[in-house]
Amino acid sequence: MGILMDTLGGIRPGNPWIEVLVYGLLRFTASESGVEFLRNRVYFPLQYFSRNAITTEAYSHILHLSADFHDSHSSSDTILAIRTGETIADLVERVFFSAAPRVLDLIIAVIYLSAKFGAYQGLITVATAVGYLHIARTLIGNMKDARREQIATYYEMHSRLQSGIEGWHTVASFNQIGYENNRHKDSVLEFTAKTKTLYFNWFRIHALQSIILLGGLIAGAFLVVGRIRNNAATPGDFVMLLSYWGQLTGPLMYFSHLGKQLNNDLIHAERLLGLLEKKPTVENKPSARPLKYKEGMVEFDKVCFTYDTKKDIIKDLSFTITGGQSVAFVGSTGAGKTTVLKLLSRLYDVTGGAIRIDGQDIREVDLKRYIFR
Repeated sequence: MGILMDTLGGIRPGNPWIEVLVYGLLRFTASESGVEFLRNRVYFPLQYFSRNAITTEAYSHILHLSADFHDSHSSSDTILAIRTGETIADLVERVFFSAAPRVLDLIIAVIYLSAKFGAYQGLITVATAVGYLHIARTLIGNMKDARREQIATYYEMHSRLQSGIEGWHTVASFNQIGYENNRHKDSVLEFTAKTKTLYFNWFRIHALQSIILLGGLIAGAFLVVGRIRNNAATPGDFVMLLSYWGQLTGPLMYFSHLGKQLNNDLIHAERLLGLLEKKPTVENKPSARPLKYKEGMVEFDKVCFTYDTKKDIIKDLSFTITGGQSVAFVGSTGAGKTTVLKLLSRLYDVTGGAIRIDGQDIREVDLKRYIFR
């Protein structure tokens, strides 16, 4: 742009038509038809491969967790953790396909502007970039807790929404529609308040960064104007500086947005990674063998069980059921009827005693394999 302006003004020798073609070629290269097209072609398969890998691995891992996890965790929170945790796959694109080229942009800008207008111009560029990024790093780091609170209220809002709709018949039967409506309304208002606080802080960050960029531009412009008045630069150089500075702010604004986005993605990923770190409490022993099914005799031998080590749900329960026999468990709510079936299915392991099928302790056999005899 600067060369074209000087050529048109007669300050620089050359053919302006050729310079227009060069300018058009450079714009084409930087457009959606040039480098950006190639970037998308390269990254798109990688992006969806990584998303698919994370989603399928997380789903498979959660399905293989034991009953104590599924009984104690909200299905709404688990589903949201998988969906929002997918965004961690975008880290590859942001770091390697977007951040790395912009770092190169900044390095080239500092070197070229220093060579073109002197070391002071390079110093102004470096100082502007450092000040801009320092504000972003400091304030974004201070906003992690606010972002976590906002995400927590979002999960709560979604959980109340889903539970109210899925359990509508129960809610309506107990005349609790108004109560559930108010609970959801409160969660929406709380989420809105947290979001308002968070984004007002973002607006403050952007305002401070805008002032820094403007200060750097004015300082650089003063320097170039002084060189023009001393015949050390041309008006085309001034146009070049303004155009280049506008392009230079792109990488800086991207790094600010990158810090914000990484902060959001990593906080979302914390929940997913927390789920992936959980281990099933009921697992096969290394020596587990297939269950050999013969007659279907079930034996409870002084079985004890507790969910939380505070209260015994089942204590010293013993009985034997022969194959083909029908047995009913009768008792008040909370007496442990369902728990007996969960223990028999080995959704939980007993805390005392043993359960045997055809004489085989179910803790010693494989969870998935069995042999009919």
